[in-house]
Amino acid sequence: MRAIQLKKAVTKGSSVTNTEYTNSYIYENDSLAFFSHPEGYVTKDNNTFKYVYQYKDHLGNIRLSYANIGTTSAPQLEVIEESNYYPFGLKHRGYNPQTSPLGNSVAQRWKFGGKELDESLGLGTYDFGARNYNPELGRWMNIDPLAEDMRKHSPYNYAFDNPISFIDPDGMAPGRQKQVIAPIHWRKM
Repeated sequence: MRAIQLKKAVTKGSSVTNTEYTNSYIYENDSLAFFSHPEGYVTKDNNTFKYVYQYKDHLGNIRLSYANIGTTSAPQLEVIEESNYYPFGLKHRGYNPQTSPLGNSVAQRWKFGGKELDESLGLGTYDFGARNYNPELGRWMNIDPLAEDMRKHSPYNYAFDNPISFIDPDGMAPGRQKQVIAPIHWRKM
């Protein structure tokens, strides 16, 4: 059974941030902050909404977010964020720190596996639906709901401890990655 997050309230000092989730629309403190679409998301920038496009790899990781900051007739693309990941999902650090103010804090929470990174409690876990995942440990923070079906493996390990060959898209059960191999066409010279 997959859990669906509906609302989250985070208190920092005397300020409370209420986040509400309705399908692909996300509201913060009763104001629309972000909604996703197949090519990326739409974010609020002052009183207007802007399209942000995303490039995702074969695992669903959001690798590049970019937007047109020019006009339709004279487009000018700006990289909002570039992300690269280790196999267990920890983000590479130390290079490409470029981020843009156009990517708001709500929209920039979706990263590894296309999942939401929750840093509100300082734990840095991803919400995969059925469970929460910590990429620093390479472990789930909750027991596998299907632990009885996979007795040979720890109910906390991610992708059978082999993220090169397996993925776990929702936290329920690991499976093989899709093969992304393009055919090679040879031609005589």
